[in-house]
Amino acid sequence: MADIFISYARADRGKIEKLASALEGEGYSVWWDRQIVGGSEFSAEIEKELTAAKAVIVAWSSDAIKSRWVKDEAVAAADAGKLIPTSIDGSEAPMGFRQFHVIDLTSWKGDTESLAFKDLSRAVTSAITGEISVAATPSAPKGLFGRMRASMKDDDKNSVAKTAIIATMVVAIVISQQFGEKRRSSPPDPAEVAASSTAETTIDQAIEVATPNNVDDTITATPLAASIAVLPFADLSPDGDQEYFSDGISEEILNVLADVEGLKVASRRSSFQYKGQAAIGIPVIAEALQVRHLLEGSVRKAGDTVRITAQLIDAQSDQQLWSETYDRVLSVENLFAVQDEIATEIVNVLGGQLTGGASLVDVVADTGNLDAYELYLEAQNRFIERGTPEFFRDTISMFERVTELDPDFARGWAGLAGAASIAGARLVTDRDYDQIARSAANRAIALNPKMSLPYAALARLEERQSPPNHEAAQQYYQTAIKNDPREPTTLHWLAYSLIQLGYNERSIEYSEKCLALDPNYQNCRGNIAAAYFRLGELEKAIALKHEMLLAGTTYADADYLYYLAQTGNDAGVISYVMSTLRTFGGEYWMIEPTFRAITDPDYDRAEGLRRIKTRLAASGRPMKPEDALYEFLHFAHGAYADLQPFKGAVIWGVLNPDYVASPERKRIFRDAGLPNYWRKHGFPPQCRPMGADDFECD
Repeated sequence: MADIFISYARADRGKIEKLASALEGEGYSVWWDRQIVGGSEFSAEIEKELTAAKAVIVAWSSDAIKSRWVKDEAVAAADAGKLIPTSIDGSEAPMGFRQFHVIDLTSWKGDTESLAFKDLSRAVTSAITGEISVAATPSAPKGLFGRMRASMKDDDKNSVAKTAIIATMVVAIVISQQFGEKRRSSPPDPAEVAASSTAETTIDQAIEVATPNNVDDTITATPLAASIAVLPFADLSPDGDQEYFSDGISEEILNVLADVEGLKVASRRSSFQYKGQAAIGIPVIAEALQVRHLLEGSVRKAGDTVRITAQLIDAQSDQQLWSETYDRVLSVENLFAVQDEIATEIVNVLGGQLTGGASLVDVVADTGNLDAYELYLEAQNRFIERGTPEFFRDTISMFERVTELDPDFARGWAGLAGAASIAGARLVTDRDYDQIARSAANRAIALNPKMSLPYAALARLEERQSPPNHEAAQQYYQTAIKNDPREPTTLHWLAYSLIQLGYNERSIEYSEKCLALDPNYQNCRGNIAAAYFRLGELEKAIALKHEMLLAGTTYADADYLYYLAQTGNDAGVISYVMSTLRTFGGEYWMIEPTFRAITDPDYDRAEGLRRIKTRLAASGRPMKPEDALYEFLHFAHGAYADLQPFKGAVIWGVLNPDYVASPERKRIFRDAGLPNYWRKHGFPPQCRPMGADDFECD
C-alpha cells in the first residue's frame, strides 16, 4: 500500500503523471489509478488504496469538480483527516471544500524546488508523520468583500462604506421580517411558566441539549450521512392551484423528520429556495444545502382523492434509495397517516446511519376537520411568505377562520397568535391585533402547553407594554425555547430582545444558534450585525451587512444608515432610506427631506418633519406613534422627545452622535424600564449605575 493516494479527473492524467513522478523522486510511495492491475475490481481496488493511504492529494480542476468520483474520494479523505487539496488549473474547490486551504499548482512545471511543490511536500510529510495536523486551515475570505477585508489597512476602512452602494442600489427592496413557526381559559401566569429563576441559563441548557440532535454548529466539508433536505413537493393538481397544499404537506413531513433523533434536517427556508429548480441537479442542491439525502415528491389533489408520491435520493451517488406512491381518499386521517408512513420509511432506510439506529415515528392528527387543516396549510404558507399589508391582513383572517372551523385545533390558535403578534411590524393596524394575539396564545397554550410559538408571541406582547414587562417577556422566551430549542424564529426574537436590553454578546450567541439551524435566516444575521455595531466592531458589522445585501435583504438598521452618512456615502444613504421608507409604508417624496435630515447639518429638521406630517394628514393617513414609519422619521429628523420606548431598532442609536448626546436617550431607556431590569440582572458592559437611582451609558 502506498503512502499517498492521488485523486484526479481523467482529463488531467498527463499533469498527474508528472506530479506522481516528482513525489516518488522525493522518496514517497504514490498510488494513482495507473496502478490498477488487469482483472482488479475497479471500485474495490480504489477504496482499498484510499483507505490505506496516509495522505490523499485531490487535484481540483475544471474537470475534477464535475467528477463524482473525485468528490467521493475527497469526502472520504476529509472524513479521515488526511485531505490535501490542490488546484492544478486555477479552479476553485467545489462547495463543501472551500474552507480548506488549497495549494496552488497552476503554474507548477515539475520543479521540485518551487515554493508550491515544497508546500505540498511539507503537507504530505506532516500527514504521514503526524507531527502537524494535515487538516487544512481556513482560506482567506472569498468574494469581493472578503478580499477587501483581508487586505484593508486602517486608513482604508472608510472605503468599506463606498462598496455598500454596489449592493444597496441593486437591492432597494422591502425589508423582509421573516418569522415562521412549526407545529406543535385563563392567561398563564408569567411567574409560573419559568422552570428556573434564571431564564438565560435555562435557555442555554435547552439549546445545548437539543442542538446536537439536528444541527452541527460548524459547517463541515462533508455532509453528515444522516442528513436530509425536504424539497417542496410539486403541485400536480388538475388546475395547478394547490401549491399551498403541496408546500404544506412538504413542510409537515420536514417537521416530523426534524424530531427524529440523530437526523440533521435542512430548514424550510433553506430547502424551499430550490422550488421549481430540480434542473439544477440533485447533487448540486444537496451540496449547497450540506446534506447527503434529498426527499422530493408531488401531490395531486382532485375531488375527494389525493395522490402523494415521494422518493428518497442519495445525492452522493445520485441513486434513488426508496420511492412510494400513496393513493388515498382525501381526509385528515389519511393525510397524517401518509406523513407518518413516509417519515417511517425514511427512518428505516437511514436507520443504520442514525444515532442509536432507527427510531419510532409517530404522527398524531391534531385536527379532524379537513377544511380547517387545508386552510391552516394555506395560512401557514402565507404567514411565512409575509407579503404586503393587505396580504398579511388576509392571512390573519384565514387563521381566524381556521379556529372557527375547529376551535380545538391548537396549531391554528398558535398560528393566529404568531401572525397577530407581528401585525404592527407588517403595517397592519386596523384592529387591536395585540389583544387578538394574546387571546389566541392563551387559547393555544390551554389546548397544548408544549408548543413554542404562543409563548414567543406573549413575550413580544409583554415587550410592547407601557412600560414593557421584561421579566415576563424573558420568562415566556425561556418556556418557548424549552418547548422547542430548534425553532429559529424564537431564537431570532430572543436575540433581538437581548439587543434591545443591551446584552449584545448574548444576543450574538442566540443568533449564531439560529443560523446554525437555518443558515438562510437573514434576520438572524442582521441581529449579529446590529450587535457588532453596538459593540463598536464596525468592520464585522459592515461585512455582515454586505453579505445580507448581496443576498437581497436589507434589515432596517439605523446604525448602518448613520455609518453610511458619516463615511460620506450619499448614494448609499439615499438607497437605504428609499428601501427603508418603502418597507415602513412611506412614499418616495419622503426620500429627499429624510436624506437631508440625516446628512445636512444646516437642514431645518423640525420644519421638514412638520411638512411630512402635514402632507400625510392631508392624504388621510396620519402617522401613529406605534408605526415603524413614525419611529424612523422622528429619529431621522431629531424629534427624539416623541419617540416611544422599546418599539423598534433605534433605542440605542450608537452611531447617531446627536441622539447619543440627547437627554431623551436616557429618558427612553428609563421609560423602557431598562435601568430597573439592569439593577436586578446586571448592567451591560456599555452601561453602569451612578448611585442608587441614576445610570450612564456609552
